[in-house]
Amino acid sequence: MKTHVKILLFFCCFSYISFGQTMPTEGIPTATISENLICTLNPDEPLSDYYKVDISHLSFENEAEALLKFKKHLTGNLITNEVHLDENFIIIQIHHASLGDSPSIERIQNYLTNSLPKV
Repeated sequence: MKTHVKILLFFCCFSYISFGQTMPTEGIPTATISENLICTLNPDEPLSDYYKVDISHLSFENEAEALLKFKKHLTGNLITNEVHLDENFIIIQIHHASLGDSPSIERIQNYLTNSLPKV
């Protein structure tokens, strides 16, 4: 009986990991990224939770290098990312809760430009 429960739990967890992590990218606002991995949001758009960033102009030896660089230079208290190297984009997520009642695109841009480690 215990084996059946373990198998059922394995398939439940596997299904969540395999199918629960994909996010549609249509309609997500875009941002840009420099060669120095500084992300720039469009100041004319309202602040969003997610941004799609084209990385086709950046060169990485492999996915491991891309993951390492984005983890080091584009991850912090207010931002996380999901790399899609084979499709030449990343999705960044802005964590607004850390900003309290006054999140603004200017505050987030200041954080992206000045608070994250530089390349």
